[in-house]
Amino acid sequence: MNYVLHCVPGDINAKAIAFEHVHAALADGGVFFGATLLSKGVERTFLSKLLMKILNSLCIFTNANDDLADFTNTLTKTFRDAEIRVQGSAVIWKAVKNEKLR
Repeated sequence: MNYVLHCVPGDINAKAIAFEHVHAALADGGVFFGATLLSKGVERTFLSKLLMKILNSLCIFTNANDDLADFTNTLTKTFRDAEIRVQGSAVIWKAVKNEKLR
């Protein structure tokens, strides 16, 4: 799920339904990975702030309130076996469906 969530309407908690659907569709041991852009809890340059503000005002992005802590909490609530890395304003993740951890 690369660079999709920041375009989906709603806050990160509403977007988390996607995590639940992916989890349900995966076999045990299946891997869910992706990246998205966040507005809070990450480093952003002046240009990235400006561009995100413009894209949010045009309703191309819907990530003005998406926060790293909220993202981490929602992903790890569904996938107990998750790795999250931040690169600038992007969060990159890999999560494994592991039924033993549920």
